[in-house]
Amino acid sequence: MKKQRNRGSLPLMILSALVAGECHGYRITTKIREGSLGVLSYREGTLYPMLHRLKEDGLLSSRREIVDGRARRYYKLTAAGKRAVVVEQKNWASYKEAVDNVLASL
Repeated sequence: MKKQRNRGSLPLMILSALVAGECHGYRITTKIREGSLGVLSYREGTLYPMLHRLKEDGLLSSRREIVDGRARRYYKLTAAGKRAVVVEQKNWASYKEAVDNVLASL
């Protein structure tokens, strides 16, 4: 089976990756890849537009820092982002339970 690339769950995974504190984009992708045991892997062309969208939606803030001579952008949850991650995790749990119920009944 090919690697799963369910972009519908990406915003939730990004928000969840930032619950413990701010991260740069590469670290977010690493957390997702490691947390999924390598099943989920997102490229820059998928991740960064979603980070920008979440920022535009007021769920993330960012700051720029120079690390080893390179610019790195760190993202963190805003107050609205902290509220959203709780709601979206509950929504995901309900969705997952519904899909599991359907699969079990087939």
